Amino acid sequence: MRERLCDVPAVRFFESAGVRGSAAFLDDLDQSGGGYADGTTVIIQSEFGRRLYQKISNGTDHGNGNLMMVLGKQVNGSALYGEWPGLYPGTADGFVDFPNPKNGTTMPELFEGVLATTTDFRRVLSEFLAVRCQNTSETLDYVFPSYSGYLPMGIFQPLALAEETIFSHGFED
Repeated sequence: MRERLCDVPAVRFFESAGVRGSAAFLDDLDQSGGGYADGTTVIIQSEFGRRLYQKISNGTDHGNGNLMMVLGKQVNGSALYGEWPGLYPGTADGFVDFPNPKNGTTMPELFEGVLATTTDFRRVLSEFLAVRCQNTSETLDYVFPSYSGYLPMGIFQPLALAEETIFSHGFED
């Protein structure tokens, strides 16, 4: 069990996490003609994560870290963006009595028992707005007031044609 917990590549999770249905949607758009798939980007996210460990009732409480999935022809896919924090719980709480197989330490990779947040969701959505929708920093300030952590991650490819620009003059009031 501990090998599976600590050594499973994160990418395998994405292969079985509903990506097939979203990919089928994009395939249908592509086969319908009209270039709809070329201009479609799908971003999937949940508003909260889940704790790693089950409660006695077999459920899990809300947690911190979560995932976002980004799909589309204009996405630099087949990659995990951001940092994978790991799932090793550490030895301090007595849950496990072995060192982390990746690096030999006993320090937890989890944050207070939950998956640690390593990338702010606004960073991904800001890149989408800036690169795919060609929005300016002024528009980003309007969408995410007081957020200043935007740095591109290289997830999205820019629009091919200027006439494809979405909200080129900001958001209408």
